[in-house]
Amino acid sequence: MQTFLKTLLAAVIAAGSLMHTAAAAEGDDYPRRAVRLISPNAPGSANDTLLRLLTVKLGDMLGQSVYIENQAGAAA
Repeated sequence: MQTFLKTLLAAVIAAGSLMHTAAAAEGDDYPRRAVRLISPNAPGSANDTLLRLLTVKLGDMLGQSVYIENQAGAAA
């Protein structure tokens, strides 16, 4: 459960920082290409599923494709 909460918090912070960056760069058409999020979790896990749901909303907000790349060992 703690891992789930940590992942949720990280996703919220990442989304917030992307929104802040996009707002700070008014007039700039950031991002110009698809946004890649790296997940240390296995595909199909609860954390991965939640992150995929968040990427749909994030993609709508940014007006750009957002995709997840699952990489084993990406956790610190």
